Amino acid sequence: MATPIETPVEQVQAGPTTLRATPEDFRRWADHGQEMLLKLAEATNEPNERRVLRTFRKTEAMEIGGISEYRWKEARKKLRLGDSAAAEARVTLEEIHKIQEMLGLRPRRPKGSRAVRMAVANFKGGATKTTVAFHIGQAFPLRGYRTLLVDADPQGTLSRLMGFRPEDIDPDMTLTSLFENVSKAQSERIGLRPQSTHIDGLDIIPASLEMTGSDIHIASAFMNKVDGASEFYRLFDDALSAIEENYDIIVIDTAPAFSFLALNVLWAANSLVVPLPPSFPDFSATIDFCGMSGDLISAISRLKGFGKSWSPTVFMHSRVESTNAASDVRTFAGHLFGRYRVEEGIPKLSAVENALSQMRSIYEVTGAEVDSRALRRARDAVDQFANRLVGLIEGEWAEQVREVNQKESGNE
Repeated sequence: MATPIETPVEQVQAGPTTLRATPEDFRRWADHGQEMLLKLAEATNEPNERRVLRTFRKTEAMEIGGISEYRWKEARKKLRLGDSAAAEARVTLEEIHKIQEMLGLRPRRPKGSRAVRMAVANFKGGATKTTVAFHIGQAFPLRGYRTLLVDADPQGTLSRLMGFRPEDIDPDMTLTSLFENVSKAQSERIGLRPQSTHIDGLDIIPASLEMTGSDIHIASAFMNKVDGASEFYRLFDDALSAIEENYDIIVIDTAPAFSFLALNVLWAANSLVVPLPPSFPDFSATIDFCGMSGDLISAISRLKGFGKSWSPTVFMHSRVESTNAASDVRTFAGHLFGRYRVEEGIPKLSAVENALSQMRSIYEVTGAEVDSRALRRARDAVDQFANRLVGLIEGEWAEQVREVNQKESGNE
């Protein structure tokens, strides 16, 4: 891939020259880096408003939609979508969803169940949280689920991968406004504003750097003794409650550090996916994450008299390699987390890295753009993980429906 810049990168000179940097240097690097990213995006990808998901071969589309050959032909005829009898015919995801809906095959969470708020969390940087959130966030709508992606990381990497430019996003379209709400009356508060993406059935709440000020808003509210400041941890939870009826699954990408924003996400989430690359530093950091999260959330639960849990909770391995060290970590993780650690995960494959280098997922690139065999392996792995999550989610929905039915029966 060609370099996204034409100007030479600064070289560190040999000799006694120091490596002292000033804030102005960091500002210059940031400005220059944004230019590099912009040129990279222009060279490899298009912004969301011009981006289009690849089309699907008929056989692939029928597999995605769970549709038989006969019903496929009949549905396309009734919907006047044209003839796609040939195996090489291409269809869009929107057409697949239309056929699913007409045939009653598009999955939806059952009446009496809540949208799954699945946070992909681990406070260690480099734990592949964004990679995991990015791919399962696309895997769910491919299966037909109404999905919302939330970028809760001020760096906005997930937003950029989805074709948004965090530096150009109106802060009111991000989570920034939520933390400004802490000092506002209920009637003046700004809610969440999901935006559509190039993938049918997938919306997003993008991120921007202004989200780094969330802790300042909370601290200021406490210092100024603002009414309701002690309920800061519920800001995201309350905001999601106002929109979650529109979705089946909400996937939240978190920042690699603890903050008031991270605490809001952990409280609002009702499901957790914890990525665990099979290395001992990542294993150690995941144990620390468990300790910090458990202590903080249980303290709030005790204070507020509210029991908190996440179901399903899954520890999964990413960047998996066939090495002795990786095998040892997986064994340790299996002993520690037991049934909460799933075998399905995302292996370290060139197709994943090459797709990300083009700012796209493995579902968006084709075999002509990355190694086709590695791409098939990568898709199979992510599909297996997504299917495992779907099974756990459907089990949770079924339990919620049973509880609702039991309550209704008891009230009769």
